[in-house]
Amino acid sequence: KAPVFVETTPSDITVECDAIPNAAILTATDTCGTAIVSFTEVTSTDSNCENSYTLTRTWTATDLCGLTSTHQQIITVIDTTVPTFTSILPEDKTVECDAIGDPVILTATDTCGTATVSFTEVTSTDNNCENSYTLTRTWTATDLCGLTSTHQQIITVIDTTAPTFTSVLPDNKTVECDAINEPEFLTATDTCGTAIVSFTEVTSTDNNCENNYTLTRTWTATDLCGLTTTHQQIITVIDTTAPTFTSVLPDDKTVECDAIGDPVILTATDTCGTAIVSFTEVTSTDSNCENNYTLTRTWTATDLCGLTSTHQQIITVIDTTAPTFTSVLPEDKTVECDAIGDAEIVTATDTCGTAIVSFTEVTSTDNNCENNYTLTRTWTATDLCGLTSTHQQIITVIDTTAPEFSTEPTDYTANCDTVTMDFESWIATNAGAEAYDNCSNSETLIWTTEIVSSSTDCGTTYVINFKVTDSCGNSSSKEATYQIIDSTPPSAIDYENSEITVSCGDIPEIPDLKFMDACSNELNIDFSETLDSEQNSGNGYTITRIWNVSDNCNNSAIYEQIIHVSSGVETEDFISLCIVDDLLELSTLLPSDFETTNGTWEAVSASDGFINGNEFDPSIVNLGNYQMIYNTNNECNDRLILNINVNDDCEVLGCTSDIKISKVLTPNNDGHNDYFNIENIDECNFTVHLKIFNRWGKRVYTSNNYKNTWNGHHDNSGMTIGNNSKLPSGTYYYIIHIENQEFKPLTGYIYLGNN
Repeated sequence: KAPVFVETTPSDITVECDAIPNAAILTATDTCGTAIVSFTEVTSTDSNCENSYTLTRTWTATDLCGLTSTHQQIITVIDTTVPTFTSILPEDKTVECDAIGDPVILTATDTCGTATVSFTEVTSTDNNCENSYTLTRTWTATDLCGLTSTHQQIITVIDTTAPTFTSVLPDNKTVECDAINEPEFLTATDTCGTAIVSFTEVTSTDNNCENNYTLTRTWTATDLCGLTTTHQQIITVIDTTAPTFTSVLPDDKTVECDAIGDPVILTATDTCGTAIVSFTEVTSTDSNCENNYTLTRTWTATDLCGLTSTHQQIITVIDTTAPTFTSVLPEDKTVECDAIGDAEIVTATDTCGTAIVSFTEVTSTDNNCENNYTLTRTWTATDLCGLTSTHQQIITVIDTTAPEFSTEPTDYTANCDTVTMDFESWIATNAGAEAYDNCSNSETLIWTTEIVSSSTDCGTTYVINFKVTDSCGNSSSKEATYQIIDSTPPSAIDYENSEITVSCGDIPEIPDLKFMDACSNELNIDFSETLDSEQNSGNGYTITRIWNVSDNCNNSAIYEQIIHVSSGVETEDFISLCIVDDLLELSTLLPSDFETTNGTWEAVSASDGFINGNEFDPSIVNLGNYQMIYNTNNECNDRLILNINVNDDCEVLGCTSDIKISKVLTPNNDGHNDYFNIENIDECNFTVHLKIFNRWGKRVYTSNNYKNTWNGHHDNSGMTIGNNSKLPSGTYYYIIHIENQEFKPLTGYIYLGNN
């Protein structure tokens, strides 16, 4: 049996960190002997606060046999008390900027341990004065658990004291303009910091003299808050002394015009500043010679206030020397007329100024040639007083050079039908030749022509010598050929090189062809006509007509017409009719050339449906196939076999779209009119039977289910016009039958442009 505690065991509690009770002393008894009580204490800190923790106390009673009884007490320790300042706390105050004082050092205590005091100081400047501001001082006491107590002091800092000058202040005075001293350098102090001394100097000029004025000097001491102290000095400045020349002054003199000399540069000084020396020079001419005159030179020294000093010199100037040539003077010479050269530019100098060189040139022609002459050139140098020097050059000019061709005469060859320039115009333009002469203008050159040789056999040929001569008789010449040839054969007027197919009754007459030739009036025409009866294997024949035309120069051309003649052509056609279709007028199915043959219809079968000699009524016959034949009754006995299928496969036309048919076909792959087009046949779900006939009534194309695909080629059905599938340009006839519809076949013409 375990031991038993004697005393009342302590309960769990929560206490402030400064009120933790001492551990209780417990004893225990045991039924079989003594019991020993042991004690342990464990601290658990689960937070950041050193004074907030859990204290676990454990008592264990153990008997002699090791049996134990245990009691445990949990003490929760907390800290909620802030620290306390122990020093006298400073109060708010207003002080001058030089009487703020250092911050007080404050201390604090805490019930559960130590407290640390921190300090901050914040300056708030709400104005423009550096020394007027608010100073906020804050002390914060913090214990080990972060609990705080705060004290704050507001210090209002002001600055009301102006700065003070520390230097001797200058007095007002009156001085000569050369006796103004430099401004004194003044300093100042301020109770709350530094003071800056600024300086201004104002000049007041109330008169016309630059050196008579009032000088106002002002010193201003300013502290950091803009408080100022000022001192002013007035200096009256005057100028009463004229300037003085510092150079040796020149004397009066008489000199040659080239020995005047430049005016002396004089200088002057002034007691109150600079002196400007002005110079004037006046010339007095009392004679006709520009270089004989009197020169009066005056120097005037003027200071800034207009005070002056003057000096004058009189110079008498004379000129007695003629000018001198400075260039190499040209010598006499004999030259070609294109090598004369421009007159040299000769210059001259004069001892007393400029010399003007005048030039004259005189031409003397003593013969009949305008380019052989004598040229006399004279240069005269004249100075300003009329003194002169002269030089003369004699040039003998000759012309011994013939003109030259810049463009030689050009041969002209043309066919007689393309002549763009006749012989007279070719001669008049010198065959395009141009010439130039070293001494004459090209307009003054004389052109002459001479026929060297000529020929008029089958054309015209001239060899011409072109000669050009200058005004002195010097000449050059060149030859050129003018030739008109005939190389073009005669041509037919209104001729088409055609190959046609006609029925035996439509053979055209031999056309009366007209021929022309650009160069000949007499033409040789040889005509022949041949028949080939084997070309079409007994079903027809070919007529070949040939015109061989030649001119006087044996240029020839051949023109032909080929006519394929067919006889007894039989054309077969097929149509489908619904038993409820309207009466069909058979003549609407005839090719265009059958309409004028006065033929007759005959009923091979279905005589019941054939009425009035030209009509077929599908509503009065039985379903089936019927055949009608149209005989042309012409000399070729052409005929049309018409096969008619009468059925009951009738459809009601449910399409309201218009059917539009092409008028023109131009199959050149440009995207326009490339195919014979029947608009809306696909939209209306029509089955279209199409037949195309040429102008001779021969079928060239047929389709029993047309889909807008015909592009001007024949399909070799019923054709007799050759092996080329591309049809010639022309007008064609079409028949359109829409299967099982109630309206009549559609017919009309289409123009095919296949070029």
